This record gives sequence, structure tokens and C-alpha cells, in this order.
Amino acid sequence: MWVHKVRENRGANEPAQDEKLGLSARQPILANWKDIALYVGKSVRTAQRWELELGLPVRRPYSGSKSPVFAVRAELDAWLQAQKFRDESMSFGKSEKTLLLRALEDLRQENQELRRQLEIERAKK
Repeated sequence: MWVHKVRENRGANEPAQDEKLGLSARQPILANWKDIALYVGKSVRTAQRWELELGLPVRRPYSGSKSPVFAVRAELDAWLQAQKFRDESMSFGKSEKTLLLRALEDLRQENQELRRQLEIERAKK
């Protein structure tokens, strides 16, 4: 296999929170999109979109968008903490969809204002 699975030294009786998610806590490397998505709590498609649009730290041993991927848990944790959607507005229970809808409405209002300004400028000429 192209990914050598590194195992952490944990005590046998130490509970692992990731076991509830179906992930082995002994493997700090997530070896496919399904495990990466499960770890970040989103769908596979969202994780792939985050890689392209937001720079989710996944690695590809071969070049090309169709090559296998893997990710290091510590890098994912650091990346998630640094993202804007992990700010306090999300901690108050607002969903990603709600935030996107609010941003869309703000952009619509801005667009209307710019159109009004354009009409005024055209009327002056």
C-alpha cells in the first residue's frame, strides 16, 4: 500500500473518541476521502470542495486530481481551527447554510445599490 500507517503509542485502556465515528484512534493518517470527510464532520463532496476552494490539507502521493489522497490528523485540526467558519458565529448554533444565505442576501443588496449608483452616473451624462 502507498501509505504507511503510522501508529501512535496509546495505552490499551485509553478511550478513543474517534472509535464512535468508526475511525481508528491509533492511525494519525486518514487514507481516503471517506475517512477525511468523517473526521471533519462533512460529506465527501464538501471535503473535496474544501480542498479546492479553501486549501484543506490533503496530500497526494502522485500528481493529478484523480490520484489517491491522505491527510494527517494534526494538520486537519490546525486547519479547522484557523478557518473563518470556526468563529463564534458558528458556535451559537448557526448552520453553514444560514451563514451562506445571509451572505447571499448581503451581496444582493450590494448589487442593487451599485445598480442604483450606475443609473445615477448614466443620468448625469
